[in-house]
This record gives sequence, C-alpha cells and structure tokens, in this order.
Amino acid sequence: MTLPEGKVRRAAKRKALSACVAARQVDKFEERTPNNDTVSDHRSWECCGAVFPSAAEINRHVQAHHQDELEKLELGFLREDEGAVSGWNGEDGSRKHAKTKDQRLPYTSRRAPKGQSDSITLRCTCPPSSGLVLLFYRYTHIRSPTRLAEEFEHLCGALDMTGKIRVSAEGINITVAGKTNDVERFIGTVSEWDVLARCGVDKGEDGETEEVESRRRMFFKPSEGCEHVFDGLSVKVVDEVCPFGVKGWSPKGLIVEDTKHGAHEDADGPTPPATSSGAESLRPSAFHSLLQHALANPETHLILDTRNHYETALGHFPTAHLPPIRKFSSLPEYITTNSETLFPRGREKQTVLTYCTGGVRCEKAARWIWENVEGVDKVVMLEGGIHNYLEWIKEAERSGTQTNASADSSLPLNSKDESKTASTVSTDSKPTSLFLGHNYVFDARQSLGLDAATPITHCKYCDTATASLGKCVRPGCHLLVTVCEHCQQKRLPAASEFSQDSCTEVTAADGEKSQRPGVRKYNMWTLGQQA
Repeated sequence: MTLPEGKVRRAAKRKALSACVAARQVDKFEERTPNNDTVSDHRSWECCGAVFPSAAEINRHVQAHHQDELEKLELGFLREDEGAVSGWNGEDGSRKHAKTKDQRLPYTSRRAPKGQSDSITLRCTCPPSSGLVLLFYRYTHIRSPTRLAEEFEHLCGALDMTGKIRVSAEGINITVAGKTNDVERFIGTVSEWDVLARCGVDKGEDGETEEVESRRRMFFKPSEGCEHVFDGLSVKVVDEVCPFGVKGWSPKGLIVEDTKHGAHEDADGPTPPATSSGAESLRPSAFHSLLQHALANPETHLILDTRNHYETALGHFPTAHLPPIRKFSSLPEYITTNSETLFPRGREKQTVLTYCTGGVRCEKAARWIWENVEGVDKVVMLEGGIHNYLEWIKEAERSGTQTNASADSSLPLNSKDESKTASTVSTDSKPTSLFLGHNYVFDARQSLGLDAATPITHCKYCDTATASLGKCVRPGCHLLVTVCEHCQQKRLPAASEFSQDSCTEVTAADGEKSQRPGVRKYNMWTLGQQA
C-alpha cells in the first residue's frame, strides 16, 4: 500500500528544505572528548551575502526567500515517488484518486513568502504613461485550468508582463501590467483565445474596428501604470477565481462554456452576461440612472458594496451599505446574519444595486442574493465595476454629452418607473459622478480616481484627509489603513495607533478564538466592529 498523498508531500518538503540548507553549509567541525564523545557541533551557513550561525536561522531564511528553489527540489523528490503521489489504496481497498504534484505545484505556490504580503508602494521612477494595467475576468467552464494557466504564463513571460493570474474550473480572474506595446500585443492575442469566445473582443470578419476597440476597453479595463506595480508574475490554479465562502453552490445562468479548455459549445448558442432571471448587468450609464432613482427612493432600494472594508473606506457610492468584512468570502455569512436589518420583513421587496472594483465579485454576489435572500424584488450589478463607471464619467466629461442610458444597458430595466428614469436621461447633459473618493486597486498604485476626486478618509495619526495607504505594523497582520505620506516618512512606531488594539485569530480546526498580536479575525463584524 502506498502512502497517502499528504504524507508524501510533507516528506518531500522536508527533504527539499534539508537539501537546500545543506547546499549553503560552508563550515563544520566537532569538538570531542578524549573518549571520542562529541561535545559540540560547530556549523555555519552562508546565503545572500550573510552568514547564519544556527540551523534555525538558515531554515527561516531559506523558507522566506528561496521558495522557488524549494519548490523545484520538492517536485524532484515527488517525481521519485510518482506512484505514491498519483493515488493511494485505502484500507477498504478502494482507489483514492488525487492529482499528481507535477500538475499542481507550478500553480499553487504563494505570491509572497509566508508572513509577507504584496507591496503597496511603487519604488520605480517610471512615468505612469509608460505602460498599462489590465483588469478583466470571465466566468466560463474550463476543463483544464492547468493547461490554460501555462498558456497565460508563457504569453506573459514572452512579453515581460507582471501581475496576478487566477485560473479555475469556473473561469479566469486576471490583472496584469507591462509596457504599452506589450500589453496591446497581449490583448490582441488573448482576444482570439477560445476562453474569451463570445465576449465580443475578437476581430471577427471585419478586423479591429472601432466597435471592437470599444468593447475591448470595456472588457480589459486598461489604466495607466508600469510593469512595476506588481512585484512579479503570479499564476495560480485555484478552486474559485474569487472565493465566495459558499460550498456546493453554483450560480445559475452565470458560467458559459470554453470550447477549448472546456467541454462543448452550448446547444442554445452564446450565453450573454447576466441572463439569470432577477439578476441583471447594467452598463455604467444605466446604473447611474438607477442609482439616482435609488437615492430618491431608499425605502425600496438597497445599494450594496460587495468589497472589503479597507476598499470601501477609500471610496463608495452615497448611502451604500458597506459590510465591515476583510474577505469577500465573508459576505454571504454577513448578509445572512444581518438579513433582518438589510431586508426587514413587512416592507416592500427591494431592488438591490451591487458593485465592486471590476465586476468579478458583484456578478457572483448578485446571483447569490437573488437565489438565496428573501425580500428581494430584483438584483442588478454594475457591469465592469467602479473602474468602468469612472471611465464612463471621464469620457462624458471629454465629449460633454451623456449616452442614453436605456440604449447603453446590457439588459432592460424591469420596473416601469425605473425604465422611465433611465430612458429620460438627457442626451445633452453631462453626468456628474456619484462615486465618492477613490477606487482601491490591488497593486502598488493603491487607488485610482477622477482628477477632481477628494479623499474621504483621514490619516490615522494626524487626521489629514488622504487616500494614501500603509500596512499595520504588527507582524503578520498586513491590514491596510489610511496614513498620509508625511506620517509614513516619520515612521511612527505606535502599533496601537496604526491598527486596532486587539487582533483576533480563529483557528481553522475548531473555530476557537485566541488573542495573538498581529493576527485579526477576518469577519470583523462578528467582533462588533464597524468599518
């Protein structure tokens, strides 16, 4: 009987660490007694220009700074025992199939060493206009996520692009950066891939027309920024492109088929976005009109921000409900626990307006709310998220006109009153942005906004209005808090002022709470804290 995969992997990890450390040993001698007994063992290791006098120190250094080397060694040891990794005969004689480590290892490693997190500070001097940053996603069935991850990795490597690529059986979620010419080549190449079939971004028979270029801008959501906004390229195969925290749930009418990496072409033809009954996707102009209607009718409308608390603190739509969560996967539990407050019984059913940064989170959340929450008449999402909304405002400011909302929406509004509100927007008026503050982005730029955007947050030290972010100084926490550049340069050391006084950890095994500096419970709302 071969060993379970978990034991094989742990053994391979230990062997890899031992081999990696042994390769750095530079000195060893022993002191012995006249009876030839060892009194002490003197060893030292050298790495990255430093000398480490103890095994514990070199072990920590290697694990923190040489993950790539460790993973290659680990893969080599696993290949030596490939039969043990590929499956395990259980005690009942049944074959328990498991993917080999060869398949998973290249796309399961951490973005940053354990205990560290992504940089939120640009250290380069590149002008923002020297490159572009893309932000796009698609929910589509992918039968071979690993193969697709390899294709993205090879393409980005050839174009010297950086970023984060997440591939799952349910789709893709990608943000990448590079020089302008390289990013344009990336867009041109990926637009023809089967994974983006029926998204309207391929050239088609007429080539790259203005209409195609417009659709690509909406889909890929380019913004200014150099390749250094990311520390490197991270490609991962994951269970969900955006973890939602609901096991066994699959949104209806959300995922379409990828004919190459997926299984087949749907018999009914292309599936447009937001086809699920009761959940609709609205272009920015239509969402803007409905938002105006919602602000005037709060008793029948709920504006719900589906992002994390540190994002909503930087910017949000007026009167929006801002869940004090640190992870998107906490949103379903938060809504369920607070459903009586959000959707009071006895009141008229509500229309829920959802939004997020680029659309990937609110698209999933909108369908979950429609399928699982009582007291809801209809759910809509902002197509392309806050990013496309702000870009629509910028374009309207440049042109001085507003596109008719009803013609610009991807699906018509159901309510007669709301349809009237959308269709009667003047095509001669210039829209005024309803978004307050800045839009948080998951890279070193921290946030984006309109030129006239005013910060709505204040420095935790001096109370100056700022959209600048820093990290909690407590080890292992990495919580983002607003702190102005002046106070960051002073490097004020008081951790209790830079974060909340109590960070709470909940262990995955039994949910038991334990106080430990630097570790915060992700579901902040359960601690009675408000964003």
